Amino acid sequence: MRNSVFKKIFLWFWLAMTMIGATVVILALTTGSDGEDRAMRQRRYRIESQQLIKAYREGGGAAFQNQRRLLEEKTGARLFLLHNNGDGVIDERLDPALIPLVKLAAETHVNQVQSGDEEIWIAYPATEEYVYLINRTRPNPLATILDPRALGLRMIITFIVAGVVCFLLARSLTAPIGRLRRATRAFADGALSTRVNPPAGNNDEIAGLARDFDQMAARIEHLIKAEHRLLQDISHELRSPLTRLGLALELTRQHAPPEATPSLDRIEREAGRLNELIGQLLTLTMLESQAGTTAWEATDLQSLLTEIVLDADFEARSKGCRVDLVAAVAVTVSASRELLRQGIENVIRNAIRYTARDSTVTVALTTTCSEGEAKEALIVVRDNGPGISEALLEKVFFPFFRTEEARDRQSGGYGLGLAITRRAVRLHRGSVTARNAKDGGLMVEIRLPLGATT
Repeated sequence: MRNSVFKKIFLWFWLAMTMIGATVVILALTTGSDGEDRAMRQRRYRIESQQLIKAYREGGGAAFQNQRRLLEEKTGARLFLLHNNGDGVIDERLDPALIPLVKLAAETHVNQVQSGDEEIWIAYPATEEYVYLINRTRPNPLATILDPRALGLRMIITFIVAGVVCFLLARSLTAPIGRLRRATRAFADGALSTRVNPPAGNNDEIAGLARDFDQMAARIEHLIKAEHRLLQDISHELRSPLTRLGLALELTRQHAPPEATPSLDRIEREAGRLNELIGQLLTLTMLESQAGTTAWEATDLQSLLTEIVLDADFEARSKGCRVDLVAAVAVTVSASRELLRQGIENVIRNAIRYTARDSTVTVALTTTCSEGEAKEALIVVRDNGPGISEALLEKVFFPFFRTEEARDRQSGGYGLGLAITRRAVRLHRGSVTARNAKDGGLMVEIRLPLGATT
C-alpha cells in the first residue's frame, strides 16, 4: 500500500476537506460582525463611549438616552455608561454580579470580559471616571457562517480553495495517465522506441503500470526488429543466388536444344516471381523501419493520381479491362511522393487483378469536410470482382494474407501489396479500409489528412 493511488486519493481528499472546513471557520470568525480585530474594537469602543459621555455631560439624561438608542440600533448590543464604582450615570438597575467586572476594568484599565451561555459582557475603561459596558448576545455559529453580509465572500473564497486543491488532486492523478496514454498512441503509430520512464521513486499502481508498459514495449521492439532483420537478411542472401541463377539460365539457353525451352521459360518465370517477392519484402521492411525519417514535400494529389491511373489503364487493357479516373478535385498533401505512389498503385493493381473481364476499375479523389472545412483527402478505388467475405476485410492488409480463392496463384500476388499500402498510408498519418460495395465488387478507401506532416 506504500505510495498507492488509494492512499493518495484518501490523503488528498482529507486535506481538501480539512482546508475547506478550516477556511469556513476562519472566515466565520474573521469576516462577520464579531470578527473585527482587537484594534478596531478598541477604537470603536472609544468612539462610542466618548459619544455617550459627551451627550450625558452636555444634554443630561435625555440626550444620553437618545444617543444610546442610536448606538444600540447601530451595533445590535445593549450599552451602559457607569461610574467607576458601578453606579449608572442615570437611574437604571444593573445586575449586582456585574459590579466586580466594572470595578476590575476601572482599576486595571484593561478590557474585562464575562461570558455566559447566551450572552457576553464587555467592560471598557473609557476614562478615569467612566466605564463603558457592552452586552451582546452570544452569536450562533451557524448564523455567523450564514450571515448574509459575508456569505457571498465566504462562498467565493471556499470555492476557490476547494477548486485549487481539487485541481491539484486531479492533476496529480491524471498527469501520469496522460503520459502513459500518449506513449501508447505513439507506440501504436510505429514509434517503437517510445517509453514512459516513470520517476524512480514513484511506486504507486500507475507507475507500476508504466514500467510494465516499458517492459512490454522493449520486448515487442526487440521481436519486431529481429523479424525485420531476419527478413532483410534472408532477402539479401537470396538476391545473390537469384542473380547467379539468372546468369546460369542465360548461358544454358545458348547451348540448350529447342525442346528444353519450355522448361527454361518456366524456371525464368519462377525466378522472376521469387525476385519480385524479395523486392516486396525489402520494401515492407523498409517502410516498417523508416517512421520519422522520410522526407516530406507538398504533393499535388490530383496530378499524382492522374499519372498512376494512366499507367494502370495501359496495364489493364492487356488484361481485358480498364481503369478510369471518374472524379479528381485539386488537393495538396504533405507526403513522400514515391511512397504514396507505390501505396496507391498496389491498390489499383489489386483491383485490376480481381475485376471481371470487360469491366472498369473506377478511381475517385474527393475531400471530406467538417464544419464546412476540408479535412481529409479521400481516394476510393472500386473493382467489379467477387468481393471479400466480411470477416476478412481487415485481414487483407496483413502481410502474406490471401483469400482461399487466391491461394491457387492463378490471380498472382503474394499478399504483400496491400500490406505495403497500409504501412505507406500510415506513415502519412492516414488510414486505409476495405468494404464490399452494395451492388458487387470491392471498395478500398484511402484517407489522408490535408497538410499533415510527420
